[in-house]
Amino acid sequence: EACTLAWNFLTKTMKIPRDHLFVSYFGGNSEVPEDTETRQIWRRIGVPDSSIRPMSDSHFFALNKSRYGPAAVSTQIHHKMLQNSCLWNIDFTNYMRHRDGRVVEMDTMHVDTGMRLEDLACVVQGVPSVYEIDLFRPIIRKIEQKYHGRCGADQGNLDYSFRVVADSVRFQIVT
Repeated sequence: EACTLAWNFLTKTMKIPRDHLFVSYFGGNSEVPEDTETRQIWRRIGVPDSSIRPMSDSHFFALNKSRYGPAAVSTQIHHKMLQNSCLWNIDFTNYMRHRDGRVVEMDTMHVDTGMRLEDLACVVQGVPSVYEIDLFRPIIRKIEQKYHGRCGADQGNLDYSFRVVADSVRFQIVT
């Protein structure tokens, strides 16, 4: 249900063309088998096989830093213009990693899902970077007015310092 809701929101509500999206799912590793159920769900939703990609390392993770305890497999919806990022992630916490290294399936599954607002704004607004969306541009313009120039040797890129400050200011505004 989480996969269907996420896909419908992106393709129907936000009207993102289906052929601009692809999905990834947990492809299995030495501890946990491939998540074929999620792959089948994406197929039933209508995602073509060419847009369904197995991933392993980044799609199975422990929920705490000790690496023991609850663990989750993940599936993600990506947009082709976003590099190294996803629009939506869905984590299925249904494994337990024990101290002796065993990973066993739990009796219940918990679902955690999240959409990346800034990445969605980037796609909807058709800009190449989240720092170009309407949330960040006014902040960066204000910083540029106060700073009167860019620092750093590479004048071809947006100034990294502006992005750091803009992200911090945005966080202060939102919270």
